[in-house]
Amino acid sequence: MSDGIYTALSGAIARQNQLEQVSHNLANVDTPGYRQTRQAFQEAMVDATRGVSQVRPGKVAIDLTGGAIEATGNPLDVAIAGNGFLRVEGGKGGQVALTRDGRLRMDNMGNLKTHDGRAVLDDSGAPIQLQAMPEEILIDEAGNIWDAFGMVAQLGVVDVQDQRALDPNGQGVFMTNARNLMPAAGSITQGSIEKGNVNPVRSMTEMITLQRHFDAMQNLIQTHRRLDEKAVQVVGANRI
Repeated sequence: MSDGIYTALSGAIARQNQLEQVSHNLANVDTPGYRQTRQAFQEAMVDATRGVSQVRPGKVAIDLTGGAIEATGNPLDVAIAGNGFLRVEGGKGGQVALTRDGRLRMDNMGNLKTHDGRAVLDDSGAPIQLQAMPEEILIDEAGNIWDAFGMVAQLGVVDVQDQRALDPNGQGVFMTNARNLMPAAGSITQGSIEKGNVNPVRSMTEMITLQRHFDAMQNLIQTHRRLDEKAVQVVGANRI
């Protein structure tokens, strides 16, 4: 079998992975705080003597461009304007969990939670518990939480030193090492959420282009297969 068919196959797999990534982005176009991701690839030399190379997957790149901020009127909703993340429950073994999805709520014990049930952490990394009703809560630009009796907590809003060290889990949450954290410069807007940064038109155009590339790789695989079959037939005929 020729080397070309393996090169074409690696290209087809790469395009399929990219298609899955773009499809995932489109599926989250309405997810607040979502950050679209890109599948990176790199050329890997398989046989330097013959100049044979293949496509290998690289690290997933995260687009941290901000999304539009939309008012909701919910006093527990928060949007981060600028850089920064909310610290939430989920970190283990020196890892911390971060999100930009500010759809917050209180459970029946007063614990502040994300919309999917993760505890929201304060600036010391402890879960936040509130005693007042949501409509009595004031959250200022620094993330300080106030009720009628004074300040009761501060949202754990942090930024990262190395964005490449963020690892998305596919649910709007990012994991990173605690040593990668640093103070955030972004400000909090109460009663609002940040929309995702996926451009649906651009993503659809990208998907069409990737599908064409994938089809081209499949055609190339078929071409190499026919050439291999023809070569086998010619060699077999010469031996008769």
